[in-house]
Amino acid sequence: IQEIQTQWIEFIQNQKPKASHDYVILPVPETRKGYELVMVTNDADVGPWLSQFNPKLPPFSRLQRWYHLNQIPRSPLGKVLS
Repeated sequence: IQEIQTQWIEFIQNQKPKASHDYVILPVPETRKGYELVMVTNDADVGPWLSQFNPKLPPFSRLQRWYHLNQIPRSPLGKVLS
């Protein structure tokens, strides 16, 4: 997951160099596959960029869904809070 997160950050920085959005990729339990990868972000315009990014990944690594939050809750150390 960390590798996909790094690839995404590099990709989006090339597309939107001045953007300062927050992106988190998480595994979510899924009955048939075991898990699926989803993105949580404060970037409301991420959908079209995901359409360009996903084909570059193997099928099992593709981001299945994304959720928009105004702010991703984080601890003072920057860890995502549940």
